[in-house]
Amino acid sequence: MRRCTVTATGHGDERAAGGAVVPRIGVGATAVALVVMAALAWTAWPDLPAAIDNDESGVGPHGGTTPRGLLVAAMPLTLVGIGALFLALAAVGHTLRPHLPGALRGSARGTRAAGDAVMASMALLLAPLHGVLVLNAAGGDLPVALVVGLSVGSGLVLLGLLLPRVQRLRTPEDGIGLILARNARPTGVAVAGVGAVQIVTVFFTDDVLLASLPPLLLVPAMFGAFVWPFLRHGLRMRAAERVNRG
Repeated sequence: MRRCTVTATGHGDERAAGGAVVPRIGVGATAVALVVMAALAWTAWPDLPAAIDNDESGVGPHGGTTPRGLLVAAMPLTLVGIGALFLALAAVGHTLRPHLPGALRGSARGTRAAGDAVMASMALLLAPLHGVLVLNAAGGDLPVALVVGLSVGSGLVLLGLLLPRVQRLRTPEDGIGLILARNARPTGVAVAGVGAVQIVTVFFTDDVLLASLPPLLLVPAMFGAFVWPFLRHGLRMRAAERVNRG
């Protein structure tokens, strides 16, 4: 009779084949984005000058030039680096997880979901940015603020929607893990809200500097999201005390 071995977190299917969990959705999104980037680069390559003026492309120090090979490869290499980093972290996490305290251990499914969320968000961000830079350097006239703003905003909304799901899969036991789990929903709302502000902003301005300001709201928004559950708990406790006194 076959017996099903359950891990410490209660999930019997977390370590299929005994290896580290691979964020398949994130890897797939990265692969699709790389194909799109390669197609855009192949299309624009004949029209790209050997050295691209930084003042026109918005890349690199002012007054200088960037080789077209570097311009074409910058975003794909960044995306590959992010993917490689998460795969390495998944492997390290798989090795260290049994030795971590329960509050920091999380779950293999949670690690995979986190990798999926971040890698998919970065693919959604970097592919449009790559397209704007390459096509504009080849003589195009794409609206930089609109394309970049929409990609950044969409990535933040996606990340905000996935954050609560990622945290639910961590199966926290106590300490910081439990705190993060309780803050997952308001944090996701805050991140998605900033993304929505970013998307709305680009329809009212074509200035790249103004369109890049909304992500600065992430710091106060996430701080508020972290504080809110504790504030709400305190308000509920005070209300309960008043009812008991009455």
